[in-house]
Amino acid sequence: MKKLEIKSKNIEKGKEGEESFKEWLESCKLSYLYVNQNKETFASMFGRGEDQAVKRPDFLVLFEGTGLIAVDVKNYSDFDHNNKKGYLIDNNRETKLVLCFERLFRIPVWYVYLDNKNDSQTWLWISALKVIEAGEPIKKKGIEDKSFISESCFSKVSKGDDLGKLWTERFSAYRAIKDAEY
Repeated sequence: MKKLEIKSKNIEKGKEGEESFKEWLESCKLSYLYVNQNKETFASMFGRGEDQAVKRPDFLVLFEGTGLIAVDVKNYSDFDHNNKKGYLIDNNRETKLVLCFERLFRIPVWYVYLDNKNDSQTWLWISALKVIEAGEPIKKKGIEDKSFISESCFSKVSKGDDLGKLWTERFSAYRAIKDAEY
């Protein structure tokens, strides 16, 4: 298959994932902003191609009383690596650009993967910061710029009530401080 055909199929699969996530947010009655990914709609600070300095998220989701989180939706098939199931991510360039967004806007960024193995709509959430810690670089031809993240590193969320899990993942360092003896 030609590179252009593969890219086109990946874009279509990504749009399907975003649409499924939007429907899931609606079913959970969560407030959100769906970010138009048309390049002409963004300020020059986001850049284009190699000049890109910040990656825009797919969604901004409002947790009333807590604030916003940014979400980048992924719709990839799971991947086997060293007898473990997980997912791939462009750990080098993309994650750095996502973390630039987080730092500049002071909004936590989460990757959300559609769990294609489940009949119900289950989403696998991982903070962009955890991707840096948990990602294992892949050294296979054709996927050199990717990192593997074990499925065990994700928080599984099926309904809105499950979203509380994200706070314990994101702020696990606070538990260590709280539990420390002084």
